[in-house]
Amino acid sequence: GAGRDMVKIATTSGQEVETTDNHLYLNYEDGAIIDVLAKDVEQVLTPRGFVLNEESESIDVSGFAEAYKNSPFQEARLRVSEALAKLFGLYIGDGSVCGGSQMVLTICDKLNEEETAALVEEAFGFKPTYKKLYYGDGKLKEYRFNVGTRLANALKNLCGDCACEKKVPSFVVEGSDSIKKAFLRGYNIADGCKTREYFEASSVSRDLISGLRLLLLQLKEYPTTNKR
Repeated sequence: GAGRDMVKIATTSGQEVETTDNHLYLNYEDGAIIDVLAKDVEQVLTPRGFVLNEESESIDVSGFAEAYKNSPFQEARLRVSEALAKLFGLYIGDGSVCGGSQMVLTICDKLNEEETAALVEEAFGFKPTYKKLYYGDGKLKEYRFNVGTRLANALKNLCGDCACEKKVPSFVVEGSDSIKKAFLRGYNIADGCKTREYFEASSVSRDLISGLRLLLLQLKEYPTTNKR
């Protein structure tokens, strides 16, 4: 715009752009996608050549809550796996935390009880108890898994709590292609729309949409976005 300074940004992948100093670019910092003014850019998200942290084999969850004797999950770390990535995709697509220790998955019409219970057990490394809630007409509504306070807090911190705060967890962004694809499969089951021609996702969370775009770019897919 008039009166603004111009900034030229050059990437290691050979791209160049000249822009006003107040233009916003996406960056990745401490597991989150953030906006950075052009004048402050040191690195910027591009479809190729962006360096992330090394892939993690496990996630430190010890700081999210004490592990009491009766807590179903006693471990300090959570192993990263395709099952965990898929489960987190399901949770972000149509899940929540209830009562401080329960993981709620409202996916009964998309994934049956046996498949859901088996996935949760494989992802967390133990078999949590759960209950089923029904609508007034007797139709199955949701599964509520007793995962304990530590894992419940981890879900809220790593993935967001309410719909407007949902985000792609950093272990997925920094993970292998198989981890990214497992996460996208879970998210697609819960809240996506896939046809022969395209995959579509919608959300009120800007962070989640930015994260999904980044995953697709990392997988050499080039998404488009629009507001409704």
